[in-house]
Amino acid sequence: MINQHPPAWGSFSVSCLISQTWRFAQIQTFKVSHLNLRDDQSASSCLGKFLSLLPHLTDVEIRSSSLHDEFYKEIADRASSSQIHKFQGHDLNLRNNQSASSCMGKFLSLLPHLTDLEIRYCSLHGDFYKEIADRASSCQIQKFKLVYNCNLHAHQSESSCMGKFLSLLPHLIDLEISSCEFHDDFYKEIADRASSCQIQTVNLNFTSRNFLELKVLSDSASKQLAKFIISLPCLTTLENNMNKSSCFTFFTELDSLAASSKSPYFREKRTRSPDCEQTGNPDCKPTCCLNCKQM
Repeated sequence: MINQHPPAWGSFSVSCLISQTWRFAQIQTFKVSHLNLRDDQSASSCLGKFLSLLPHLTDVEIRSSSLHDEFYKEIADRASSSQIHKFQGHDLNLRNNQSASSCMGKFLSLLPHLTDLEIRYCSLHGDFYKEIADRASSCQIQKFKLVYNCNLHAHQSESSCMGKFLSLLPHLIDLEISSCEFHDDFYKEIADRASSCQIQTVNLNFTSRNFLELKVLSDSASKQLAKFIISLPCLTTLENNMNKSSCFTFFTELDSLAASSKSPYFREKRTRSPDCEQTGNPDCKPTCCLNCKQM
């Protein structure tokens, strides 16, 4: 793990890593935390090369780090030969950096073995979303987690691209979206393409990290989200953390659609859940147990 508390990493020290790559050939997990190389082009480039040249690297985490654009260019250019299976990006602020965001999108999309992707507390330029949407159909991602501060409520294009990305991933089976806000076009995209998805597990959390409610979903977004869930042909597990009063339209629409759904998952849920019967919850509806956290 590379952590800048201390020492401070500069061109010389990172270059030394490159020259000694053979010594690290067996590394499988690589973590970078709180590293500031934003103004050091050479060191950032070398770090990108080092990461890309590790032949057995399978697990990468970049957290709270500021890196020059050359880092992202290097990892994008060499992504196709990588063995990385899992990538976690935490607290990366590239919202005003078009080049780095675009390269990050290319990097993730071109990793031939990436199956597990987590993006948490990140702010990214619109070109990131365009890149991942354009290349989604060739990705191997099976598990995708998008957590906190993906605030795209006012960004129609980015929201639409994120919806396309999720919907076009041919191997995605496990999806978690927590404390994020999207434009209505996100929900329309995922609803329109849901019937061709392989998603089995959906986990929705519509509370912020401060446990305050996010913006209330519009009626349109609520109905599209319900349509998305109902239309998933392989759904086996649905978990949600949503306030029924602020998401009333969503729950009402879900209940209505579930009543006539041909999905095996919702056919099974048309009978009252034993857990609800045990708790004696008078508000629990037999159709799909809307008040249960796990449906």
